[in-house]
Amino acid sequence: MAFVGSDNDLAIGEMKYTQNGYEKRMFCLTPEMQEKNVERFRQQIIGDKNPKKIILYSNTTGSPFFKMLRNVVLKSKELIAIENNLKGYIGRFVAETIKWVKDNCYTQFHIIPTTITEFTITSKPENFEKPLIIVYPGEKLPLSKQFVVEDSNNVYVYFNTDKTTRELLYTLESSENEPVKKVTFNVDNDGFPTCGFKPFEDINDCMEGFAEILNKLLFTLPVVVLIENYSIISIKENDKYKGLDEWNGKIS
Repeated sequence: MAFVGSDNDLAIGEMKYTQNGYEKRMFCLTPEMQEKNVERFRQQIIGDKNPKKIILYSNTTGSPFFKMLRNVVLKSKELIAIENNLKGYIGRFVAETIKWVKDNCYTQFHIIPTTITEFTITSKPENFEKPLIIVYPGEKLPLSKQFVVEDSNNVYVYFNTDKTTRELLYTLESSENEPVKKVTFNVDNDGFPTCGFKPFEDINDCMEGFAEILNKLLFTLPVVVLIENYSIISIKENDKYKGLDEWNGKIS
């Protein structure tokens, strides 16, 4: 699917059928990114794929760019070109949506939901240079990510309102005075995000959190980690720290 924008931006959506539903991928080609050569421009849009159908849409009429796409770049018997205003189709869309929800057989046309905005999570306000994690648009939903935060009792969740602007969604505060905390970030099927602190289940779970911190360090020496009544030797193997099962284990 290719959607022509008012400034000749071209939003392209690709849907691939799987057993769980259609996988969706979206990207945009601005006029500056679009190839001038017809064959290379077609390659930008379709790539090496052989689509069953190509849908070209514009909500305005008389666009020379739309005409060029329809008659030259995307010309084929698989092309469906629509040059119309969506307002006239709203009622039909609502009716089809209701049938989709009520009739289970419509699940064969299910489109796997994905994130539509970028989320940036930090341990300090507007610390975008060193974020804890970034969730990009297009990741499959439902989504769940776990990570650890050190030396901070706060977590800040931002979302992108456009390509360059971020807004604070909410601040997460912990009353626990621990050096390392586990955080979970979830986005449900409807795209609503939630974030919360999660207690470590046991000493091994806690060690995984410390290992993430140790992996960021440049040295490779063995480390003794002291946690409450526990003491664990952690060594680096394959560029990742792991705890030994026993104190007298071999350190190479």
